[in-house]
Formats: sequence, C-alpha cells, structure tokens
Amino acid sequence: MKLKSLSLMNYRVAERQDWHFEADVVSITGANGTGKTNILDAIHYMCLTRSYFNQQDQQLVRFGEDFFNLQAQIMEEEAENKLFCAWQGGKKVLRKNGVVYDRLADHIGLFPVVMIAPTDLDLIYEGSEARRRFADMLLSQTDHAYLLALMRYNKILQQKQALLRQYKQEGRVDITLLDVLDMQLLPLNVELYSKRVAWLDQYNPLFEALYRSISGDREQVGIRYESSFNALEPALAMQQAGKDDLASGRCSVGIHRDDLLFTINGHPVKRFGSQGQQKSFLISLKLAQSIYLSEVMGKKPFLLLDDIFEKLDGQRVSSLLRLVQEERFGQIFLTDTDKKRVEAIFRPHNTAVQYIEL
Repeated sequence: MKLKSLSLMNYRVAERQDWHFEADVVSITGANGTGKTNILDAIHYMCLTRSYFNQQDQQLVRFGEDFFNLQAQIMEEEAENKLFCAWQGGKKVLRKNGVVYDRLADHIGLFPVVMIAPTDLDLIYEGSEARRRFADMLLSQTDHAYLLALMRYNKILQQKQALLRQYKQEGRVDITLLDVLDMQLLPLNVELYSKRVAWLDQYNPLFEALYRSISGDREQVGIRYESSFNALEPALAMQQAGKDDLASGRCSVGIHRDDLLFTINGHPVKRFGSQGQQKSFLISLKLAQSIYLSEVMGKKPFLLLDDIFEKLDGQRVSSLLRLVQEERFGQIFLTDTDKKRVEAIFRPHNTAVQYIEL
C-alpha cells in the first residue's frame, strides 16, 4: 500500500491542508503545536474510522467549526482507492471510491495501520482497558468475525450491566432475564477468549525477537494473558460470579475484565523497567503488531512514528532504523521537532526520505 495524497479540512488544528506523498519514508518536522501529529492521526482515522487520541469525533472538529472531512488516495499495486470521510452533527459518512459504507465496521482491516506515539505509555501505566483496546484493535483488523463478535458482546454486556445496576437499586431480581443475557454472552466469551489466546501464542515470539534486536539482547520480556477463564471454564466462571455480581451491581467476569501483563525479566515492566526499557518495550510491541498484520493479511501496514527518536539512545535508534528499513514494514510516516536530527539518523542508511517542514 502507498498513501499518495491526504487532504484535511477542519480536522483538529487544521483549517485546510493538502499533502502529496512520494517516498516510502515521509518525515514531517516542525515545532511543537504546528500540526505534525495531526497528519498522522488523520491517516489513522482514514484507515480505522477513529482517531488514535480522541474517542469522541466531536472533539476532532476545529475550534469554531461544526464539521470536518478527510480525503485520501491509497494505491494497492495498480488499484486506486479514493476515500472520503465527513463528520457533522453527530453523523459520520465514509465513502470508498464513491460508495457509502452501510456499516463502518466493513472498512476496518482494508487498510491496516500501526501507530507509535508518546501516549503509548498509557499501555504500561494505565488500567487494563488500554491494553484490551490494543489487543482488540489489532485483532479487529485481521479478523472481521472477531470485530462483529466484540461489537455484539459489548452491546449485550451494556444491557446486563444496566440490569444489575437496576436490580441493586430496586432490591429485586429477575433471574430469568439475566440467564437469557448470560446464554448470549457465553458463546461470545468463548469465541473472543479463544481468539485472544491464539493471537498471543503467535504474537509473543515476534515481540520478543524485536525487543532483543532493539535492546541488544539485554533483557527478557514477555506478555501474559490474564483472565478468569485461564483457571475456570467460561460457563463455570460466569455462574460462580452470579451472586457477587448481584451484590456489586456490575458484571465481574468476562473478556471485558481481562488484561495483558507486560513483564521484563519476569517482573512487571511498569515497576521494574527503566524509561529506556519501557520505550523499547512499547516500540517492540508496536513493530510486532505491524509484522503480525503483514503476515496475517498479506499487506504491509502504514507505520506511523510520532516523536519517538527524542528519548532513545543512539544504539536503540540505530537498531530501530535497521528494523524499520527491512522489507517487513510498509510506508513509514514519522514526525520530529528537529529536521537535522532526522537527516542525521537516515543519512548513513542511504534511505530515500521525503521531507515536509511545517
């Protein structure tokens, strides 16, 4: 895949921007606040119909305006794909080659993308929701059935959560209705849990190998899937949680409660990893995501690197550059505050880079 052009109107800080891309590596440099990250986020939005940084589309509209739209031209071998997305008044419209999608979910996975940004530290420091979202977004790009099952699971879960809160407040219970919802949730729990386990079995070796390459084989890292279903069958785990759920007014068992444990030398990276180790951990985590997508989907994702060079030492930068220039990675877009730093990084590798200065 090659992104040939991108247009933004009223997207975040951009009133109107039109960009044309020619190289496999595109460097976007400028001072903080000039809109570098804006461009990467727009690419992410066109691929996944959502911002990397904001969960609510309304927050992406430029101040003082009431809409935004994005356009992109993506080439796949000889095929041209023209994408158009607009948001206004709470309604989103997405077109591919002039045809409007009936469901936005049908677009997910057509144009895979991976982003690495400073906010990825949330994966280490924040709660389990951030790590589940990481896994779910990756699996949703490779497995449309997973995405549809996840959407259905979340819808039914909301109904069950609402009932549990109601029952706690009113002091009455309709077990029959809860049983109906549990019968719908059970097969979805089994399907989603099984697919997460299978994914991590493939993903861990990729991640561990990349970390060794970036860190110089200094430490051992890993990812462990934590779930109540690891110890108990889903049906039994859900059944045993029934009384506690009624007492607490919330659903305590299910794939919505699972987590990924990130470790370094057998210990949580959150507590025992240095800043450099944590940075290497996150970069390896995301590069493994890119390779996984490429292997499963047969197309190399766009790789978006947002201000990642500033806090890496020379050895890690050199290892990273060696990795991203391998054929396993697709078109790369990166941002930095210092063009000279980017030039110095790429010059020894004789890489053709398109430089855009804001």
